[in-house]
Amino acid sequence: MSGAFAVTFSDAGGEAKRVQLADGDTLIGRAPSCHIVINVGSVSRQHARLRVKDGRCTLADAGSSYGTQVNGTPIAGEMELSGGDTFQCGAVEFAVEHSALDPHLLADDHELLQDAASIMMRIEDAGLEAVKSASAKPAPTTATAQQFLRLLSEISKTLVDVLPLPQVLSRVVDLVFEVIPAERTFLLLRDSPDAAVTARVVRARDGSTPGATLSRTIVTKVMRERVAMLAHDARSDARLDGAGSLQAMVQVRSFMCAPLWNRNDVIGVLYTDNPKSKRFNAEDLDVFVALANYAAVAIEQARVAEQLQKEMQMRERLARYHSPAVVNRILGSNMSEYEAFEATERDVTVMFCDIVNFTGRSEHMTPTDVAKLLNSYFTQMAEQIFEFDGTLDKFIGDAILAIFGAPLTQEDHADRAIGCALAMRRALEAMNKELGGGPLQMRIALNSGVALTGDIGSPRRREFTVLGDVVNTCSRIESAICKPGQIVCSRATLDRTSRTFDAKSLGKVSLRGRASEVEVFEIN
Repeated sequence: MSGAFAVTFSDAGGEAKRVQLADGDTLIGRAPSCHIVINVGSVSRQHARLRVKDGRCTLADAGSSYGTQVNGTPIAGEMELSGGDTFQCGAVEFAVEHSALDPHLLADDHELLQDAASIMMRIEDAGLEAVKSASAKPAPTTATAQQFLRLLSEISKTLVDVLPLPQVLSRVVDLVFEVIPAERTFLLLRDSPDAAVTARVVRARDGSTPGATLSRTIVTKVMRERVAMLAHDARSDARLDGAGSLQAMVQVRSFMCAPLWNRNDVIGVLYTDNPKSKRFNAEDLDVFVALANYAAVAIEQARVAEQLQKEMQMRERLARYHSPAVVNRILGSNMSEYEAFEATERDVTVMFCDIVNFTGRSEHMTPTDVAKLLNSYFTQMAEQIFEFDGTLDKFIGDAILAIFGAPLTQEDHADRAIGCALAMRRALEAMNKELGGGPLQMRIALNSGVALTGDIGSPRRREFTVLGDVVNTCSRIESAICKPGQIVCSRATLDRTSRTFDAKSLGKVSLRGRASEVEVFEIN
């Protein structure tokens, strides 16, 4: 059975990354020529090489300074990787994912052979309460009780550790082989109730990946009816199709299949089998169902942990630009990080603000004092921007670029921008009362129109910003028209307001680089 490999890791900025591995070599290192570039000091320019070939994935060190480890052990030469393995390049840890991609995993050429030995058990009747009662017995006097206690001990370790999802899935399959006399195990998952199941772990007892199909009828029945099954499954040998043989050759296996059931949703199935000569029994099914129930909890816990980690990283990145209210709205809307930062055209109001004659002031200050002053000033101004749900684009020296109306649409973005500018002026007045060495003065310019907002930059460095004529015009207004202490906006901004502001026309002005004049107003 063919499969796809991927690796997950955190980049130099702490952002989670996932890379699907193509067939052939994938080079990891600091060099720009590497397929996976990691700008971390402990990672060599060419650190390690991943190779995917014939459905296998191997790892080799590429002559790194700090070496490469797999599951904590340094490697020498080339080593085969499996789903759930971890490896380290310097201080960066990678997790290996392996998913079966065979589109014919579920087939219809199977026949369910039900006889006196067949068992069908409703999961609701054999859920966690049965497992808890088994674990509460005074002492393990039977082989089954011993299996239950060992199972509970091992699965509890998985639950407590909160491992990454690929490791949880791999560990669940390991547990099957430890407590069940199985030859093959398949773990299938789906991402949502309406999605199809895909094989996430397919493994034989010897660690190989078996070439096999599962009965579509069995998997569908188990998931739809929420039942665990122990029975025999006969599969016709497709190699004999059209061969004219009078005797049908079939492969008969004893199997167990149980749903991975979390709360009200079936998130997948756990399937294991062996040749008919090694039949499963009722005690095996009890252990298998217990494992499936606990596995579902562990899987969902790993999924939730991954989601929380992604949300935390996304929240931290969003908080650099947006107010807490906007961050909560983005996260509450289920907007992906890509959607939140995707470059799109929006109608926005842009604000440019800078400190008057800051260069001359800082000439007589130490660098430390300059930094303290700017930090205090930026903190006060950013608070006002966030108070009006604006987006802080960047600090440019002593200047501030802010946007209203992105990344979420704000119909009143012009009102917010003018209200924010007035609040910033009041905040500066309050700051000046406590500031020695003379008061600070600033200029604020506002302009509105359609601009491109979102992540802009190279593949190696991108940042949220705003581009377009509306930005350039605003910059020109701030540098050429604004006087100390003034708030100046364009006609385009004033026309978009729904509130009444004290605005005085300064007439039409010519700006460098623009063919047409712009009418501007002072806001008092």
